[in-house]
Amino acid sequence: MQCPKCGNEMLKGSLLGDRYAIKWQPADKKLVGGIFARGGFALKDESSLFSRPKTEAYVCENCELLTVDLKTQRKA
Repeated sequence: MQCPKCGNEMLKGSLLGDRYAIKWQPADKKLVGGIFARGGFALKDESSLFSRPKTEAYVCENCELLTVDLKTQRKA
């Protein structure tokens, strides 16, 4: 995948969660009770029963840009 900022090749990898689904939350929304996300969405979880939640992502080492393709990685 090409970096949208500088055009360099991006490295494929994964975003890992600690225990629960990986979620995106808007900056203007606060956590409920300090722990529960609201107003955002969950990313696709490619883990199994005994592994950590993860979703595919790309990083540009030049720009330090992290990219997730929501068309393929957003949870349905």
